[in-house]
Amino acid sequence: MKRFNNFIIGLQQDLKAFAFLIILLMVFRILFLLVFKSQLAGVATVDIVATLWYGFRLSLKTAGLMVFIGAVFSTIVQLLLPCWPAAKIRRYWHSLVVCVFTILFFARIPYYKIFNSGFNMMLINGIHDDWQAILATGVEEYQLLLRLPLAFAVAAVLIYFLLRLLRTKNWSAVKQTGTAVSLPEKTFAVTTKKMYCACAALVVFLPLFFVFIRFGASFNYAGSISWENAARLNSNLLNEAVLDDGQALYRVYISNRCLRETAGTNLTQAEIVKQISILGGDPQAATIEQAFSKKVVQAKMQQKPQQIVMIMGESYGVWPLLPEFVQLGLSAESEKLLQSPHSASVNTFLAHGTGTMPAINGYLTGLADAYLYENYQPESYKTGYATGLGKMMKDLGYKTVFWYGGFKDWQNLGDFVLAQNFDEFRCADEIKYAEGDAWGCPDEALFEHIEQYIGEHREEKIFHFIMTTSNHPPYTIDVAAKGFDKERVKNMLPDSIAGDDETLNELGHFWYSDHVMGLFVQKVEQKIPSALFIITGDHSERFSFKRAEDLRTLSVVPMIFYGQGVEKDWFQANKVGCPIQLIPTLMEMLGQPGQEYASILPSLFDEHFNKAFNHRLWACDGTLGELDQIDKQELPADQSKVLQKAQDIKKMALAAKKVTAWRVLKGNAIKIRQ
Repeated sequence: MKRFNNFIIGLQQDLKAFAFLIILLMVFRILFLLVFKSQLAGVATVDIVATLWYGFRLSLKTAGLMVFIGAVFSTIVQLLLPCWPAAKIRRYWHSLVVCVFTILFFARIPYYKIFNSGFNMMLINGIHDDWQAILATGVEEYQLLLRLPLAFAVAAVLIYFLLRLLRTKNWSAVKQTGTAVSLPEKTFAVTTKKMYCACAALVVFLPLFFVFIRFGASFNYAGSISWENAARLNSNLLNEAVLDDGQALYRVYISNRCLRETAGTNLTQAEIVKQISILGGDPQAATIEQAFSKKVVQAKMQQKPQQIVMIMGESYGVWPLLPEFVQLGLSAESEKLLQSPHSASVNTFLAHGTGTMPAINGYLTGLADAYLYENYQPESYKTGYATGLGKMMKDLGYKTVFWYGGFKDWQNLGDFVLAQNFDEFRCADEIKYAEGDAWGCPDEALFEHIEQYIGEHREEKIFHFIMTTSNHPPYTIDVAAKGFDKERVKNMLPDSIAGDDETLNELGHFWYSDHVMGLFVQKVEQKIPSALFIITGDHSERFSFKRAEDLRTLSVVPMIFYGQGVEKDWFQANKVGCPIQLIPTLMEMLGQPGQEYASILPSLFDEHFNKAFNHRLWACDGTLGELDQIDKQELPADQSKVLQKAQDIKKMALAAKKVTAWRVLKGNAIKIRQ
């Protein structure tokens, strides 16, 4: 009974601390917005409310972690050691937490003024900076001698209220006897049976509660919120306000860890030359890009398209085109393109990563996914990557325009795109639309805006890169009003997919994205008959309708070329590819014989190179597998050669990541170390 009573009291104390921290973080978030309220001019009230809601969900995770740590060293230990000073440890720990978060809040104000951001990777840079100069700047420019004592004073007041809260009476249990007695206030009587029932209920409830907090008011990853996807609003201030200081520091930690894991290869010149050789590059070259210099052999398209339109659909996987699902008609427009005599496709095309930004990074840099978040790296803003799509298209004489259905500030996308050889960046900020959500405008509004732009610039040679957003939670488009036949799809669903309304709504959004894309292609083709279209997806990992997905269903995205001059037999049925091969492919399609370009992998036209990889998968001759499972994978005897090729692909994938790390972190030159 004593242990049970100690646990019940400890649990109440932990919940008090949890509530206090949530309220504190929300108050700090509101104060942060008030300090910078001048930046909220023109911001809709609904966006501010959304900020507070997203922030509350994210802070559930922060407060939950802090309370969990405190509970482990107080409540949990006291279960084993009844005399353990749990109350004292809990008070000390949460007082420290309140003090730290208060100081962080006071530091965030000048930090945001300097960097227009909450805590970010500049913290890591600051570690290696001149600390004396930083300290002097803090004192002279940002009132450090005033702010720091004020932060401690405010923390002391907050700790006082926290301790007052923790000292309030808790409900405690006493053993029920057969004699009726008057119980003291805040006590309740329990029998041994009731105690065991309460323990059983807690065993069920607490894990569910932990999961709910872990995913930020959700029970799974699909509905969760994290620092990576929290930037959903059309305001940098609001996006930064969503993150509390704990989450902002976690952003720094994860970004730095990714960088350190890649940079931890400790590459020397000799090592990078070896990796270049593995990829078939020139080991004698002076720069990375010279090492992978190639020349156009013969242009595949004799008549050059006036405009090129590349559409990368959000979560646009190949699965609706597979035999098991094709009858649903979710990708009817893509099917039409595939059936056209003026189309060619790669049946096994790997996505660059499991998220939108990694996919964009792959096309804009032409480099492997080394978990570096190139959009945040300083090198990405010094020079344009010669292996990237923007540089290639400009060399081919095209004006480059990037279209995004979301907002400019998301993942630094606007600045990153313009730094990577794109002439224009256009997004939801400049589009009038209805039915949008936190991620941006509906695909239909985006395509209508682009169609109008193309009509006004039909005489120019332009390359359009389009990134859509609608096929993404929270799935707010009224797809039935757009023509989605829910009942027909429901009646044709295979047994592997549930027919509930939520699933059908998600399927409807895939249909909607494909439908409006197809209408857009038709309208542009009427305006510019010579236009070339490239249809693909950023990733397909969000597909989770089927109860058990194979790698093709889960991870492969379309790669469709459509337009005059495209030949049906360009690629064999077992052809495989990946995004960093698209860029040299376009050069081989459109370039002049002998024209030079840089690419770390051959084009899709190379018949002797039928292999591909991404961050975790390998593909060869139509076969798929996981890179880290190659040594464990068992294939039929007649496919033993494929497994041997997979071993080579794994070496190439690692070499590509190392080359990427060198290029992104150390620059283009291969420096000789004395």
